[in-house]
Amino acid sequence: MKKLQNGEFIAPSKLESIYVNAPLVDRIYIDVNSNYNFLVAIVHLNQEKLIQYAQVNGLEDEIDNIRKCKDVEYGVLK
Repeated sequence: MKKLQNGEFIAPSKLESIYVNAPLVDRIYIDVNSNYNFLVAIVHLNQEKLIQYAQVNGLEDEIDNIRKCKDVEYGVLK
């Protein structure tokens, strides 16, 4: 467990084990720094599943724009 600046304790490995099971996520890294009140997550999305998600949800755009779409963010976090 690591401590944020505001005193909250975070277990990055526990969060990683939860989010790596999200349908669109291939890999995830979560960093906790005691100098900040927030954590940072680096998420690698599965491109094939991302394209399928975009098609099912009517998102027609370049793959780079789809990655930045709020609907995709919701799909990862849901």
